Amino acid sequence: MTRIRLLKATLWISALAEFVYFSLSHWFFHRPFFNTLGIHGPDLESPFVISQLQLIGVLVMGYAVMNLVIASDPPRYRPLLKVILAIGALCIAIFIVSVQTGTLPVMFLVNAALVLVQVALVAILLPAVTRQDVA
Repeated sequence: MTRIRLLKATLWISALAEFVYFSLSHWFFHRPFFNTLGIHGPDLESPFVISQLQLIGVLVMGYAVMNLVIASDPPRYRPLLKVILAIGALCIAIFIVSVQTGTLPVMFLVNAALVLVQVALVAILLPAVTRQDVA
């Protein structure tokens, strides 16, 4: 498998995983999702919290769609690929800092790890993305 095809596969799999794990869970299964991560209590049923979780779900869906667009032609969308890396790195940092400061339970490092896998693979494969690599 060429590096460009591996990058495309990484972006497709990441988009699917992000949509299912983050978007769908935040929209439809927020209580079990957060209970599994160590968050419990009546705040999960607050209309404000629910609206914010739905917003997060839509934003992650946009991130996932960007992955799919980039996967269609990585050389053409190389600048967007760099945006995906930056956003992913910021998400990882937020998860880690929030766990370190005690504002999120340790289980949220699972979320950081999921994003880290994509960011690391894309960062490794990014140098292979040039206009000559159009597959």
